[in-house]
Amino acid sequence: MPFIYWMILGSLVFAALLLILFCCYFAKDCLCRQESPDHLEDHEFTTRQSEVNFQDERMYSNRRRLLSSRPSAPLLTTLNEGETDDGLGNAEIHSLQNNILSVGRHAEDSNDSHLVVGVHGNARVFGGYCVNLKEKSVEFYRINTEDLPWRIQARPEGSECEMKNLLFALMLWSEKITEVRKLHVYSNNDAIHADNHRYGRRAAKLLEHYAGCCGVVVNESRIYVNRDEQPDLYATYILPAEDLVHGNVHEFQRFVLKYYDISHENFSGTHRIPDSRNQTNVEATTNYQEFTRQVRGFMQDCTTPCAKCGYVDDETASMTSINRIPY
Repeated sequence: MPFIYWMILGSLVFAALLLILFCCYFAKDCLCRQESPDHLEDHEFTTRQSEVNFQDERMYSNRRRLLSSRPSAPLLTTLNEGETDDGLGNAEIHSLQNNILSVGRHAEDSNDSHLVVGVHGNARVFGGYCVNLKEKSVEFYRINTEDLPWRIQARPEGSECEMKNLLFALMLWSEKITEVRKLHVYSNNDAIHADNHRYGRRAAKLLEHYAGCCGVVVNESRIYVNRDEQPDLYATYILPAEDLVHGNVHEFQRFVLKYYDISHENFSGTHRIPDSRNQTNVEATTNYQEFTRQVRGFMQDCTTPCAKCGYVDDETASMTSINRIPY
């Protein structure tokens, strides 16, 4: 009898140990999953620097600090070498871009009388540029999404980022757009043509306002550029903005200046171009804060509906600023 008793007791103890080991393993696995890059939540920076490091890609949120202070010069980062945010074959596209430089401009860019605006972005960084063919000048921005005039969702879909980036560009260069009154604008997301997409429709309404109320001629049928179906257009108009997002500012500068025949003196943006491709620290210019202030100013000016078309900047929760910069 005692023997059977000890056998039963030993079996129960063994089963309990197995259960404890299983629970520990399961808990460790769940913890690892929660701490993996795919499940990380936003973190906070406690300080900001006046220089940026091209090799540090991970961007963390400093939104709480920005609620009570103005941002200083931002961090500028790129994806790690060989990594892209949307699986693009960049080597192939850059090769095509070099071929385009040897051939010359597309016919639509030969009359020197319009603006060319291209945008590309992701959840961390927005990039965009504006070429003024009339004045032979270029402006560009590369802005961390945490410093935008509106929120980006914690895990946004690509079209939200692209359309909010397009809105940023259209608001930033509104004076140029209404002055030149001929705009070629390009995005690699087709939400601009989707009536049921919240931010695509918002961008489309702003373009309709420019066209109907300001007399701006817009290339409405060719705003969306598909990489696989229109690789030459992608290499010409989207890749420069993508280079900005990935931190390839030298490639961006090299292409736009040569393709559009623009001098270095007429080239400006949110960051200084490094003297060397190997230089890792790049200083932000005053344009970084100035560009975001200009967009906030545009949003404030458009709170009253347009008398002609009724366009109004109706600030929804996800578009309202959480990092207000005092005027």
